[in-house]
Amino acid sequence: MIRKTLSTKKNEQNESRIIFVVQHSRKLRFRYKSNIFIKSSDWDEKTEYPKQKIARLKPIRSRVDNVESILNKICSDFSDEPDYLKEKGMIELLVRVYSKISDAERTKATIKDMVRREIVKENAGGKPIDDLSVLMGMYISDKGLRVQNMVLLHSIERYRFHNHKFNIYSMSADDVFSFLDFLRKEHKLATNANGELLDSYRRILDLTNSTNQAIKERGDNTIARIFKQLNTFFNWLVRKKLILHNPINDIDRKDRPKQNYDRGVISLTIEERNAISRYDFSEFPSLGVQRDIFIFQCLVGCRVSDLQSFRQSHILNDNGRPQLVYEPIKTSRERHIAVSVPLTKTAVQILKKYAVDDPNAPLFARKDENGKVINLQLSQPKYNDNIKKILTKVGINRLVVVVNPLTMKSEMKPISEVGSSHLARRTFVQLLYNKVSDPNIIGSMSGHKDGSKAFSRYRTVGDEIKENTIRFLED
Repeated sequence: MIRKTLSTKKNEQNESRIIFVVQHSRKLRFRYKSNIFIKSSDWDEKTEYPKQKIARLKPIRSRVDNVESILNKICSDFSDEPDYLKEKGMIELLVRVYSKISDAERTKATIKDMVRREIVKENAGGKPIDDLSVLMGMYISDKGLRVQNMVLLHSIERYRFHNHKFNIYSMSADDVFSFLDFLRKEHKLATNANGELLDSYRRILDLTNSTNQAIKERGDNTIARIFKQLNTFFNWLVRKKLILHNPINDIDRKDRPKQNYDRGVISLTIEERNAISRYDFSEFPSLGVQRDIFIFQCLVGCRVSDLQSFRQSHILNDNGRPQLVYEPIKTSRERHIAVSVPLTKTAVQILKKYAVDDPNAPLFARKDENGKVINLQLSQPKYNDNIKKILTKVGINRLVVVVNPLTMKSEMKPISEVGSSHLARRTFVQLLYNKVSDPNIIGSMSGHKDGSKAFSRYRTVGDEIKENTIRFLED
């Protein structure tokens, strides 16, 4: 069914745009703002059509009939693929394509090919940043991971600001390498000899919405991570038929930046974790709240993205056995598997302090004097900063081996300087692995896939495990 209505906005000639409201099925519904304008006095509200008795309206009636016919064809051809029509601007593009093709030539494959060619044709000369922002917004909406991908977008905008070419519709492998080379050298453009941000570059950060992004020297791992994000973004554009080719496919695998995961596992001992749990933060109540959240994360092993999404309803009581049940955000698009983690007494005691009688309230929340629910969790950067403060305050400063991301050489640093939310996840895995060496049991609670390469980086084989294993050799 197609209904027609007039826009409330009028142009300089006091004419309104004709809008087509299409409802072909429950899943296939959309609005098409046509380029047909008409005065409201010439429009018949009952028939939703230009008035029949007025001869001068015949050309407009013909245009309305043509658009309605095209929209019906679109619905017929894509009734089994409604998601294809949901991309921003797709209906407008399809109307143009259908107006150029005869019914004899019309097949879905032909239409899609014409759409791809039309996109490339329109954008061959480059596309404004605003349009790239729209595409990135669509990508983030579909894939998630907003923070990481907004950092990528702002990096591209700064690259363009320096008069570099970054046209996603005609990029080559050389363009990709040029962008990566810019990221390696950007800190030299942005800072003086003392490492202080230049006022001129501060202006660039403002213009590209990058004010929260620190511009510092980037190591090989950072470059490799950005390269991987860019590759994923290009693959998504290809999959959505928004570009024809991923330029990274033209780069030989041996020439692609690779991340080096050869680094030591940093985790807390059970004594250190308990010392944090028992420390008196009464003089620093806000830090005490973040301590509670950190200890809870150590006891359930979740990612920080999941931690920030938890609600009171994620805690279930199975015959008096409380447990945390959730679907990990990172892997939810690949597989829908719920993770359940039995809660220890300490975890339960922590949650009681922040219980709110609203199942949709954040897991760590309080009500203010007006009864409004206040979320006590901080953003990930602030949470990480608080973890470092907690470790320092408790006096946990033992030296650990870390890999310098710039030199890729091992260094010794106090754990209080490198602590972050991921320290809690590693602590969960390592402490359990010391007692239960079956990775599948631990992985079922940490949300790792079976055979996950990441899982092997989360734990080390301790002396106690080795001693217990070697005893099997004794008679």
